[in-house]
Amino acid sequence: ADQDLSEFAQVQNLGSSVANISGWTLEDSEGLTFTFPSDALLGPGDSLVVTRDAGAFSQEFPGQCADYSGWTAQLGNSGDSVLLRDAEGQNQSYVEWRGTSDWTFDPASGETLVRIEGSDTGTSADWTIDPAPTVPAPPCRKLILLTQV
Repeated sequence: ADQDLSEFAQVQNLGSSVANISGWTLEDSEGLTFTFPSDALLGPGDSLVVTRDAGAFSQEFPGQCADYSGWTAQLGNSGDSVLLRDAEGQNQSYVEWRGTSDWTFDPASGETLVRIEGSDTGTSADWTIDPAPTVPAPPCRKLILLTQV
């Protein structure tokens, strides 16, 4: 896995009401887990960023902010996965990328994987590639669901 401290995952509430994600977890393919704290609420359409290091994230993406830091995952640019589980341990979202995936995905250039709203086929068709943003929207750009650099 790569040693990039600015790596991140983002979770977005695609629902129409506030989501309580207290106790929810993000887990990479090596089992490195981040658990959302007891006050983690996510409004409709809102998103939050979890990163390894908030300072490194802010340097890499000026004008953007991380909501939580300290996730020890080291997401691999050539392949990895991220699993989002609710507080009861039920899978809520999953993305996996490999060098042989259906995507022509270049995270080193700043591209990110973005979940297509309303799509849940369990395949790569649920995701699209978003090129690197050029100008973030203050105070935090919404980078959409599960993403990695």
